[in-house]
Amino acid sequence: MATWPAPNPGELTLYLLGNGVGESVILRLPGGETVVVDSAGRRTLKALQVLGVGAIDLLILTHPDLDHVSHLKPLLDQHHPRLTWTWPLYTSLRDFLIKQGGGSTNQRKLKDAYAQLDSLGMDERLGEMRAGMGLANVGGVELQALAPGQADVVKERRSWDRLLNPNHPNDLKLADFADELTKDAAPDDRPNVISLAVSMHWSGWRLLLGGDVEAGNDKLGWSGVLARLDQRGEAQLVEDLDVVKVAHHGSSGAWLDAAWDRHARTRPVKAALIAPFSCNHLPTGDVLTRLRTRAARLAISSASADARARAAGWSPLPSTAGENVVVLRLRADGTHEIEAFGDAKHYEQPPPVAAPSPPTATPTPTTAPSP
Repeated sequence: MATWPAPNPGELTLYLLGNGVGESVILRLPGGETVVVDSAGRRTLKALQVLGVGAIDLLILTHPDLDHVSHLKPLLDQHHPRLTWTWPLYTSLRDFLIKQGGGSTNQRKLKDAYAQLDSLGMDERLGEMRAGMGLANVGGVELQALAPGQADVVKERRSWDRLLNPNHPNDLKLADFADELTKDAAPDDRPNVISLAVSMHWSGWRLLLGGDVEAGNDKLGWSGVLARLDQRGEAQLVEDLDVVKVAHHGSSGAWLDAAWDRHARTRPVKAALIAPFSCNHLPTGDVLTRLRTRAARLAISSASADARARAAGWSPLPSTAGENVVVLRLRADGTHEIEAFGDAKHYEQPPPVAAPSPPTATPTPTTAPSP
């Protein structure tokens, strides 16, 4: 990991981790502050060590899946975040199941993460975020939580009534969820319960870190994000974006055309970033193809989707030897640089193929009339 480029003063440097199961974004801000979005286990801990990070200025935990909150206890113990944003804790029945040490093997591993968050206490260091509540300025970088919305939280809590109320008219009982709650399964394209999404602005740059927010409908998911921002007159938070960390590892269920039409409203997004899960089909070929008309560059933090990216029409760029990571540098003068290291991959739109020129017509010789 010593091959990673160090952050330069005055630049915003984004490190995208995510080879295999874990996903994490580390941001080194122009003034030296550090923002960490999710934990990819030992990879995040090692990256922070190599980058010389002591305390984390803001830790954002988007949702309670093991690939986003792995090794949370040592992360909190070693780096003592000054401020922590989490999803609304105990929103779903699964949250309480995990806290009691139940569920699948992977879910039981999350019990320590919940206990560690509880130990922080609901003081100035820990805040449950949702749309319209999360606002922060760290080192001149403005951050705002765009999801989940109140409708997402209410939807999950209403599901409890259906499960726990024996008189509920819908015949839906805890037994119906027994298999789902106790089996270990890869996330592939299954929807998530709830997730944060965060907007970041600095020196004219607009970033969106999409967590695992799903497409949704009406007031839910990305549809709800757009509706709320329109209602509040804040649509600019998701329009003409420069950098987007694609939601849910590039799942088709997290893609919403209406949202991406806003992200690339007047020109393509400069960089779309994907941290793939270990499942063979995330990101999906459908998402990689749809990104072709909406992003100028694509960076993926492992090679697991290389064949699908090429099949979708992306042209690969050279990677540099080293640890698997995507590094994105943003500068105050409006320039930027993307590098892919190790197994990570970086792509660009292929140059347009010029239409072949029509063949030049050969004049037909004319025969002079006989005298």
